Amino acid sequence: MEERFGVKGTVQDGVFFTESPGVAGEPKGSVTVEINRQNANLFDVKAKMAAQARSRGADVIAGFTYGQKKHYFRVWDSEHWFGKGTAISTGEFM
Repeated sequence: MEERFGVKGTVQDGVFFTESPGVAGEPKGSVTVEINRQNANLFDVKAKMAAQARSRGADVIAGFTYGQKKHYFRVWDSEHWFGKGTAISTGEFM
């Protein structure tokens, strides 16, 4: 955990992730990811979100939320991970 822009968060693949919505910069739209496969994890979610953010010229994902949902089928159960947030370009570090 580190602090940037006056909020705490983490960095993955050059993108700063924070649960705080209050990061100043130019909004580049919302970023949403769902991974519907076994053995996925938070690292996979953040990697996909970071790629989306970078493709828009953003270096922060603010208001970051994530989780997993279980699905039950007749023969097996599975789960999927999801993440969402707002891509923001601060121009500080890319």
